[in-house]
Amino acid sequence: MLRGIRLSESGRQHQISQSETWEISGAPPSEGAEAPSEVAEEAVAPQEFESRLGDALFAAAKTFDTHEFVLSLPLSKLLVDVVRVPVDQRDELPTLAQEALKRISPFPDEVYRVGVEIVAETDTEIVAVVSALPDAISLELGDALEDAKVRIVRTDSTALGRLRTLWPKIVSGGSVGRRLVLMDLDDGWDFIVLDDDAPVVLRGLGELKNAAELGREVMLGLIRAENMAGARDLGEIVVVTAQEGLDDEMRTRLATFGTVRLEVVAADEAYAGVEGVANRTVEAATFDVTPEAWDTALKESRFKKRLVGSLSVAGGIWLLVMGVLWGVPCYFNWMTARQDAMSKAHKKAYTEVANMRARVRLVQRYSDHACGALEMLKAFSDRMPEGVTLSQLTYKRGEGVRISAEAVQPDNAYAFKDALAKTERERIALDGEAAEDEESERMFADVILSEVKQSRGGVNRFDIEAKFPVEEDASSSAKASAKGGR
Repeated sequence: MLRGIRLSESGRQHQISQSETWEISGAPPSEGAEAPSEVAEEAVAPQEFESRLGDALFAAAKTFDTHEFVLSLPLSKLLVDVVRVPVDQRDELPTLAQEALKRISPFPDEVYRVGVEIVAETDTEIVAVVSALPDAISLELGDALEDAKVRIVRTDSTALGRLRTLWPKIVSGGSVGRRLVLMDLDDGWDFIVLDDDAPVVLRGLGELKNAAELGREVMLGLIRAENMAGARDLGEIVVVTAQEGLDDEMRTRLATFGTVRLEVVAADEAYAGVEGVANRTVEAATFDVTPEAWDTALKESRFKKRLVGSLSVAGGIWLLVMGVLWGVPCYFNWMTARQDAMSKAHKKAYTEVANMRARVRLVQRYSDHACGALEMLKAFSDRMPEGVTLSQLTYKRGEGVRISAEAVQPDNAYAFKDALAKTERERIALDGEAAEDEESERMFADVILSEVKQSRGGVNRFDIEAKFPVEEDASSSAKASAKGGR
């Protein structure tokens, strides 16, 4: 069945204002496997199933006069698990959810859009239901959705919707520590274990042929619940079904695990699953496993709808854009040509001034004896501490000075280096330039002391390299000035 409802707000509550059901008549058999003989009469080919589902979706879009829906699927169509993480790892919950689903996925290489819903929280632990829609299912449904032009806003689980709507019936037996809920409705069996009314295990069992299969699945599910949440006494087993009664053999098999209570879903509660999902959507605190492809299709559909409704405005915008595209380049071309003409008019005079300025700087540089070889020898000699003997001085104009020396104590070498680093010189301002800051007045831009090595005779040998501040030469300064002026 494909069931659809429209939920409308009525005061503080939301009620069903419109509902409809479309029969799909069976599900497609599993690919590569032959359908069991009991189901063979109801099963249809995948192509026929997609066609019937597409027709039902098309009819739903026409009935509700919209192409955007919230979709709910059986647990058997989803990857579902429950994870428990410490409170301090709340931020890591999406990553842990992805890892948990990969462990139970038949295709661990798939990348899922994981939905996370926190169902319980204590001072130390967070319990969350995590789910994802496998690619095989999304592709199976995607063709039918595309044929009907139906877009999915959100994807949830029908079982959790039924759990929400039928909650008063499920807990009518009173408070118990652990409760097993089995729902046998029109999409197969659903298995849910509740600890203190919070889900511990959720599984979609699908169609079960006999009591033996049901008993095996229940046993495996309870073992999983004990592994995840610890061993607890099973308070009761609630069987929610649309049938008038439960098969005696199945009731007997279930009674071996605990007390069985039967809750029959009335005809007017057939929409309990989709109604619960609709209310969960309104609450906006539930997981969403809509694939990225469906989200993209929804965004494209909304974009096209807005585009069609705004064609007249778009035409005016198009004309304006075209005017800008043609007008702005023309305007900038005119401005560029005007600027080029002005630059050419001033280029000759500016180049002469820039060249003259560069030559003056060059002359000042070579006439500044403050950084000459003799001045450097004097500067080093004046600052050489007692106990230091200068053995070699190498001077390179415009680069720096390198010395080799010997010291009685290693501290003398470090004191010599510190004194040179603090050496200052006077700089002549040019063309009214502002005086340079304290760092620019240093004689040396950098003073590097090599490793102090002690020789066999007890003498400490070391090298010091003092580098002059880097200055532009005349030609490069002229070129840079000319380029800046242009």
